[in-house]
Amino acid sequence: MQQEPREPAGSPEHVVVWETTDSSVLPVVKSVLAAAGIPYFVEGEESMGMFPMGGVGGTYSTLGKGIAARILVPVERSEEAKALIESAHDNG
Repeated sequence: MQQEPREPAGSPEHVVVWETTDSSVLPVVKSVLAAAGIPYFVEGEESMGMFPMGGVGGTYSTLGKGIAARILVPVERSEEAKALIESAHDNG
């Protein structure tokens, strides 16, 4: 499995093009970007889907949707990345 490169959070050369709390969709988006040769990195993948409020009465809180993973790409490739992700989502 290929590890995406790590960049400093909030790097001015990178922008967020997509975020999700759905761990089943993230690999698809990563694959689409990799196939197009678009460099990317993911913030928050390790904690995605966790509920910041924790369990309430034996169940998870429904106050929030959980912590999202965010995919960032170089600014100059952001429009291309967004279009590919949208296309993959529409065809999925």
